Amino acid sequence: FALGGGVEYPFTANTSLASSAVVVAQSEPGMVCYLVLKTEDPEPTMAEVLRQGTDNSVHPGLSGCISIKTPNKEYQIALGRLPSTPYFVYLITVGETSNIGDGVVPRTALERPFKLPPSLVVKPSNDKSNNNNNNINNKLELVLAETSVTMFATLSAPGVVYYVVLERDARPPSALQVSKGMDANNEMPPGGSFADTSSSQSAGSAVILQGLVQGALGTVTNLTRGGVYKIYVVTGHLPHAHHSASGEVSRAVTEQMFTTLDFTAPRFLPGYPHISAIEDTHATVAVMQDEPGQVYYLVQGPSQALPSSHQVVVCTDGDGLPGRECGSKHMRHTVLNDRAAVSEGLHPSQSLYTLQLVSLVPNTEYAVFVVAPGVHNNTQ
Repeated sequence: FALGGGVEYPFTANTSLASSAVVVAQSEPGMVCYLVLKTEDPEPTMAEVLRQGTDNSVHPGLSGCISIKTPNKEYQIALGRLPSTPYFVYLITVGETSNIGDGVVPRTALERPFKLPPSLVVKPSNDKSNNNNNNINNKLELVLAETSVTMFATLSAPGVVYYVVLERDARPPSALQVSKGMDANNEMPPGGSFADTSSSQSAGSAVILQGLVQGALGTVTNLTRGGVYKIYVVTGHLPHAHHSASGEVSRAVTEQMFTTLDFTAPRFLPGYPHISAIEDTHATVAVMQDEPGQVYYLVQGPSQALPSSHQVVVCTDGDGLPGRECGSKHMRHTVLNDRAAVSEGLHPSQSLYTLQLVSLVPNTEYAVFVVAPGVHNNTQ
């Protein structure tokens, strides 16, 4: 099987309860033959896959061969009418001179075909009540909270699911790295700006003993409210599964993005906001808070009525008139832009930001009001 452009073949795609696709590419012209059997059936030999069946292969349309005319080009095998019980997919490669192999060692004399690891299965769900970021393209079911995510998966056969959870902008890990619980930098446990990385289990694995039945993977905690993350997943065979010459861990990484819930308004850190500098016509307000979002400010006279949070956002003073000075600033949740704060031991979203007041009158008293709605509009 071919390897190129960061993609390693073969792998499955778009697997549902009724159908699936196997994506293949190989290094020379020839054929790829396939055979689907129930998990309780004995493993076939290469010869049995080549002749497209054994005594146990009783499902029409679940065996065959496709022609590979162009080396290193991607081809798809469409699998329809899949069994209603757990199953495995077996593959062999065939050269132009009828030399067969398992796709890993060319022209091998091994007797066993390539046994694809179990596929992640998309199962239809009518439950829309938990707002868990699911859609038809998601292969994991997620139950989200403000600082955690619990993951569930369905496999086409009993197997092992390996997962790594990283921030959205982290470099994607390879299949091998995911299977070892590492990120793209080979760090274990994976790096990432979790609320407390020392106690965050951001990688793990789970054994699912029943194919086509949903199983729990685990819960990742200490996430940031309203944070955006990606889960990277690969699957593998059970350690005690039937002998397989190759294909122990899936060769493609499945990724799924999610956003944690956020019902809590941002909180200013102790001592903030405060006036950090003042001159005749200028002043600086220092702001630090516990999550990213937009910060709004309003300047008015000290004897005027107190404005509401909404009035600060829309630049209206407590008397319902346009504010003397107002504005906003976005507090980004970006590690690269917050290195100074990180060096001081602060979480990136707790970095120091300043608001510049520039239209003040000398020797005049003012009141400054600051609110932070947060990225999910949960206003203070």
